[in-house]
Amino acid sequence: PSSTGLQGIISSRTLALCRDLRQKYGVKVVLVSGARTSTLLTRLAFLPKADAYASEGGGRIFYPVDLNSMEGDGYNGFVVHPVKYDGASDDDGDGQKNNDLTPFGLREDMTWRTKMEETDAAGKDGYRGMDNEIRGISDDKKEA
Repeated sequence: PSSTGLQGIISSRTLALCRDLRQKYGVKVVLVSGARTSTLLTRLAFLPKADAYASEGGGRIFYPVDLNSMEGDGYNGFVVHPVKYDGASDDDGDGQKNNDLTPFGLREDMTWRTKMEETDAAGKDGYRGMDNEIRGISDDKKEA
């Protein structure tokens, strides 16, 4: 359930078109959301498979992990179990177990996350010094 009480909707056709873009045409699909990571993770099972997922307005980036290739590596991260939709493929055609409904893991881009945690990650005119302006406190009031 959403904290706002609203419900997002995505059609089976949209899911299938995103799949086709990736599989038939080699187009990279990236889903970007302003949602908190915890919220995005709960919704991934209902969203199109993508080449990357960004949460928190791009502050965190995740890449899918093929669990079939992880045998013996002991993957212990978050696992997405896609929900069946009309037109979902049960087989990708080459006998591989990598289709619309195959569970997959996520790996966070820690280099990106580390960069985003820096004070000046948004550049010289980014966040630094903005806290007081946002709260309505001018520099001359701070010194008084």
